[in-house]
Amino acid sequence: MKIFRQITKPSFYNDKYIHPVVLFFLINMILFSMRSFHVNAQEPDDFLLQNPRIVSDSSMESGQKMEWDCVYFGKYPQAEIIPSGTYVAVDETYLLDGDVIIDDALYEKLKYAEGWDTYGDIEIEGEKYRRIEQSDVTHSETGYQSFYQWIGRYHFFQYQPIKWRVINVSGNRALLLSDKILDNQIYDTYIFSLNTELGDIWKKSLVRSFLNSYGAEENRDGRNFLGEKSFLHSACGDKEKNAILTTSFEGVKENGDQQIQDKIFFLSENQIFRRM
Repeated sequence: MKIFRQITKPSFYNDKYIHPVVLFFLINMILFSMRSFHVNAQEPDDFLLQNPRIVSDSSMESGQKMEWDCVYFGKYPQAEIIPSGTYVAVDETYLLDGDVIIDDALYEKLKYAEGWDTYGDIEIEGEKYRRIEQSDVTHSETGYQSFYQWIGRYHFFQYQPIKWRVINVSGNRALLLSDKILDNQIYDTYIFSLNTELGDIWKKSLVRSFLNSYGAEENRDGRNFLGEKSFLHSACGDKEKNAILTTSFEGVKENGDQQIQDKIFFLSENQIFRRM
């Protein structure tokens, strides 16, 4: 695990307002134990994770900015492999450095490769890739620019280390927030009434099962994520899974008494405004 410092304004941060609903759907959180990992050998022996902090900076209008500790933990399909030419799947104004890898030879190799597993993954020359069909994605279009433009049968993505921001450190535990949006998944297929209990909305949601690799009995759709392309299964090996702690949620309970517990979760509104 590589650990490093980063001074930055969070990518989801707005100077005037943070919208909690957006954060619920876009950010993955994990709590993990630092006992299971060691700092990268290039780092000093006394390097310890710290909480986010405000530091002075005369170049900023406010005279200050936020400093975060960051770690790389797990891997997930992130950069799309594309041939040279015009890229039309996503408007270029939305792309960040590293979102696409332009490589004609690699694209052709993936296009004709054999041996993809049931999850759509393959390893070639030490690198892992995922092959995705249009039926795998939440939503795509072939004309309406607000959505991902799907052309051809398959699109290919390279597994890359996941960058996390350390948002809270307590003893040997650290709460991590993904540095960028890692996936686009539907929260649930059901419409909730105002009388629906908060705990039940999260507990039986599709996205909770997707994030934590739960079985069909854990969501209203009866969809089994034990054998599907779930986040936890895709992003973490056994070592990483063992390092992630199970979290009980404040104020979110099942049947009014038993707290809901997960490894991967979204921040609550209280956590957003208290921690950020």
